[in-house]
Amino acid sequence: MKNTKEPAPETGLSLRVLWDGVLAGWLGGGVVALWFLIFDTARGHPFETPALLSAVLLHGAHNPHITITQGLVFEYTLIHFAAFSIVGVAMAYLMEMAEREPALWISVVIFAFAFEVFFLGFVMFVGPVLMVEISWWSILIGNLLATAAIFTFVLTRHPSIGRGWLKPWLGVLREGVAAGIVGGVVVALWFLVYDLAIHRGLGARADNSARCSDAVRLLRGDVFRNRHGG
Repeated sequence: MKNTKEPAPETGLSLRVLWDGVLAGWLGGGVVALWFLIFDTARGHPFETPALLSAVLLHGAHNPHITITQGLVFEYTLIHFAAFSIVGVAMAYLMEMAEREPALWISVVIFAFAFEVFFLGFVMFVGPVLMVEISWWSILIGNLLATAAIFTFVLTRHPSIGRGWLKPWLGVLREGVAAGIVGGVVVALWFLVYDLAIHRGLGARADNSARCSDAVRLLRGDVFRNRHGG
């Protein structure tokens, strides 16, 4: 008699999960790299963030004013994508487990939160000099974008989890978006009516600002003359 018992599901790290995780990590790393490229370019210093991270974290630099070189950027890029590959694999593995045991989905949320806190804390502790040139909120935004990209990619590889999670919230999401749009339109209309009600609209604000500036300058002049007996 043949044994018809189904084989037990795999619980290890399969090649598919590994590949999905690496791809997700590269996607998240690319999103962060793009964010900081835009951030640095807007400040007039392209590639400053990866060069500064490389100089401080890999070479122990203590001066935030560094020379941006291809070597520094390349070194950090390798470490950057390697680290995000590990994060992506961990996320893919947790999602694989959550697909088999839905109760484990909370572990995915905890992991994502821990990733944000750990990276931000690591940068602030190991490289406080980074905070001179790189604001904490830019790091937080970059990590949030990366986490969202990794989570979205891995979720597309497990559509059953996506349907199970999102279905109860679709109605709430639609109502929230609609309420937000209505609220934004109401606020915009209110300020439009408010500006138009003040004679010359936006021009009146500019005139008032100019008058205030003139008054401040006159007041400063009077104070200066009183102090010097003039």
